This record gives sequence, structure tokens and C-alpha cells, in this order.
Amino acid sequence: MALELLEATSKCRLPHRPDQTLCMRSGIHMGPCVAGIVGSKMPRYCLFGDTINTASRMESTGEPMKIQISDDVKRALDRTGLFVTSRRGLIDVKGKGEMVTHWLDGRTGPSPARPTTSLDCTPSFLERIHSQGRTSPRYQSIKRNNC
Repeated sequence: MALELLEATSKCRLPHRPDQTLCMRSGIHMGPCVAGIVGSKMPRYCLFGDTINTASRMESTGEPMKIQISDDVKRALDRTGLFVTSRRGLIDVKGKGEMVTHWLDGRTGPSPARPTTSLDCTPSFLERIHSQGRTSPRYQSIKRNNC
């Protein structure tokens, strides 16, 4: 899924900066965790545990447009023989110390079927703003003033 998200993200253009693409970081770790519903007025599904914290650190210490994975994930992916990884090396992970991490670079096997339709990466709220605002006097004055 992270590889598919990375590919889709690379095709997204920012409406206010058409010359730039959207960038994302991903981090993956595996292990035990606990899940539960927290809150009564506004319940939220939450995940807890060291595994979740480590996955979060994989993301936050990663680099744009890369997927950083822990050594545990690399070993599991190697057993499948379907993925290409490269060693990143030792990184200092807050709360964990130094960890060996890797980059998930791609797949060796066939990719899952992709939809034939093109991706529309414009957030729906922006579509509403653009469609409603183009006829408003405020939009016309902003357009004229080139702001």
C-alpha cells in the first residue's frame, strides 16, 4: 500500500503550486499492538504500543518520497521475495536508541492491478471553493489584483 500511495502522490500537483508535486514520507514497523475506542462524546479508534510509536518514528525520521522500514519489516519482506529494499543504516530513534533501518524501493513481482482511470488529486473542499468562488465578486477582485 505504501508503494501505491507513493506512486499516486508523485502524480499529484498542488493547485496553488502547479510546478510542484505533493511529497510524502512513510514509515513501517511490525509487531504487537493494542487497539481500542477512546472517548464517549467523540469516539476515536486508536492504536497503542511500542510498535505504533516505532512506526511513527520510521515516518518522522524518513525522507520525502521514501518509505523507511525497520529491520523486522525488511526480514519479513525478504521472506516473500517480492520486494526490493536497500540499507539506510543506523539512525537514532527517540526512545529506542540506534536502529538499523532500510528503504522500501519497490516490488520484484507483479504489481497489483491498477485502476484505468486517472487520479484526481484535488481535495474535494478545493473543488467546492473553486467552483463556488469563480463567480463571486471577491474572487473576481482577487483575480484582478493578482493576489
